[in-house]
Amino acid sequence: GGGPYNDSNVSDEFYWAAAELYLTTGEDEFDDALHANPWHEDDLFTLDGFSWGDTAALGRLDLATVESELVDREAVRDSIVELADKYVANQRNTNFGQAFDHAHDGGLQQRQGVQVRLSRRPSGAKGDG
Repeated sequence: GGGPYNDSNVSDEFYWAAAELYLTTGEDEFDDALHANPWHEDDLFTLDGFSWGDTAALGRLDLATVESELVDREAVRDSIVELADKYVANQRNTNFGQAFDHAHDGGLQQRQGVQVRLSRRPSGAKGDG
């Protein structure tokens, strides 16, 4: 292990698990768990991206990019595109034209790159991303 993992809120992990299980099985039980979880509609994206301590975005990315019968899939997909728009807007205000503030954190850059790239996939948008 690499040290303490001070994550006392595991509701994001339950959201991610419900997303994975719903996409795998299509069962109503997991659809209900998704929609009952506050992470499903929260603005869960930050300029710091997802991490081991903030996994709800992984569930949202899966729900946006994997074909399913999710009733509100368009809203989920729109939230991913909104994410990319936030990164691109931030990119215009950083010293080195990056979509994030922490140039020294290669892992962060990769996570944000994944989010920006996937954001263009649901919409078919081209250009920044």
